[in-house]
Amino acid sequence: MADRFRLISALLLLVLGLSACLPQPLLPNSPTPTPTALQPGPTRSPTPLPPPTQTPQVVTATPAAWLRPAQELRGQVVQFWHPWSGAAAEQARSLVVEFNNTNPWGITVEVQQPGSSAALSEAFESGPVVDVVAAAPSLLYRWQAEGMPIVNLNTYLPDAEWGLSAAQLADLTPAFWQETATATGQWGVPAPRRARVLYYNQTWGTALGFPNPPRNPKEFRNIACASARSLRLDSDLQNDGFGGWVLDGDANTLLAWLWAFDWQGMPGDENQPYQFETQPAQAALEFWRTLLDENCAWTTRSITAQQAFANRQAILISGELEDLNLQAHLMTRAANQDVWVVLPFPTQQQDTLLLTYGESYALFASDPARQLAAWAFLRWMAEAPQQARLAQAALWLPPQASAWEALNAPRSAQPAWAVLQGSPQTVRPVPSLPSWRIVQHVLEDAAWQLRQPYSGCRKSPPCCSNWMP
Repeated sequence: MADRFRLISALLLLVLGLSACLPQPLLPNSPTPTPTALQPGPTRSPTPLPPPTQTPQVVTATPAAWLRPAQELRGQVVQFWHPWSGAAAEQARSLVVEFNNTNPWGITVEVQQPGSSAALSEAFESGPVVDVVAAAPSLLYRWQAEGMPIVNLNTYLPDAEWGLSAAQLADLTPAFWQETATATGQWGVPAPRRARVLYYNQTWGTALGFPNPPRNPKEFRNIACASARSLRLDSDLQNDGFGGWVLDGDANTLLAWLWAFDWQGMPGDENQPYQFETQPAQAALEFWRTLLDENCAWTTRSITAQQAFANRQAILISGELEDLNLQAHLMTRAANQDVWVVLPFPTQQQDTLLLTYGESYALFASDPARQLAAWAFLRWMAEAPQQARLAQAALWLPPQASAWEALNAPRSAQPAWAVLQGSPQTVRPVPSLPSWRIVQHVLEDAAWQLRQPYSGCRKSPPCCSNWMP
C-alpha cells in the first residue's frame, strides 16, 4: 500500500509542479514585476477569531492627489459586484440599500450578483465597468496578472479622515488581512469568511464511550470505526456498511487533512512547485484510505452526506459551516433528536484547524471622484457592524474580533455552535496564490483516486492499520 501512495504522491508532484509555469501575477502600480505572494499562516487564539496579536500595517500616503471635495462625490454611481447567493446576497443587497439611503455624500451603489465565484470570473472576461468587487484573493491576484487596475488601498488606509483607524486595523484578524497583502501594497480588505468543518453526532459518540469530540486523527479514527462497528453488530442487516465518516472529494477537505498532518509543501510564490512527496502528505493520504479499507468510512452517491448524517448512517461528515441550518432541517425531517455539533479538524499536534476561505473587497481604478466614492462604500462595508450582519445572515465568520464577539451570544446559545465557539484553534485560510484555482481541481482528482478500489490494500484489513504512530 505504501508503494501505491508514493505513486499517487509522485503523480501529484508532477502535475502540481506545472503550476510553477503559470504566468506570474503583476501588481498594479508596482515598481517591480515580481510580487511577494503571501503564504497564509496560522493565527493562534483563544477563540476562532481572536483579537490579533499584531496590528496590520499600512504605509504612509500623500492624500493630495486623490482627495476631492464632498460636492464632487454627490451623484456618483458606484458599481458593486459579488459572487454571493441566497441569504448572503439578500443581506448584501439590504446593506447596499442602507448605504444608499444614509451616506452623507449622496452616493448611489448599484449591485450585481452573477451567483458564484466562477460566474463572477466569467463575467469579468467581458471587461465590465466595476468599482468595488468581492472576490477570492487568488482571483484578485489573477486579475492583477492580467493587468486589471486594482487599486493599492494604501492610498487611502493611512488617511485620518478616509482611512481605517488604528483600532479598526487592530480589530482585524491578521490571517485574513494578509491574504491580500504584499510587500508592495494592500490589495483588499477581508469580507466574512466561510469555513470547512466537521459535523459530529455527539449523542452517538457519547453512547459509544467517547464523551469528547476527536482531538487528533487517532481519536477521529477510533470514533469512526466504533460507530461503523456498532451498526455491523446490531440486529439490523440493512445498515451494515454504514457508520463512520462519509469520505468526500472536496479539495478543501483533503487540504485540511494535509495540514492536520503538518504538511508544509505549500509554495511561497508561483515560481515554486507544490511539494506532495513528503512524509506528512503520505500520512494524510494513508489516513484517508485506511479509514475506507477498514470500513470506518464510506462514500455515497444515492443520498447526500448531510442526509446520511441525519439518518444516523454516519457519525461524522465534512461540510460547509453555512449549511448548518440545512442540517438542522434534515435532522428534524428525519425525526433525529441527537445532539450534534460542528468541529474544526483535529490535528496531530492536539490542536484544531479551522480551514477558511472567502472573498476580499477590492477597488478598481476610475476617475478620482468616482474612485473615492467607491472607497467610501468599500470602507463602510468593511466596518465591523456590517461585517457582523453579513456573517450572521450567511452563517460565515466575521473577520473582526469585535464582530465575532457581537455574534458570540446568539451563536453560543445554539448547541451546534458550542464546540466551534469555545475551543482554541488555528485559523488557516486556503492558499491565495492564483495557481491554487487550478491546483484545487487536481487535489479533487487525487481525492477521487483515493476512493477507488485499486488504491486500496491488496490484503484484507488490518493490512493498513500500522500507519498510526
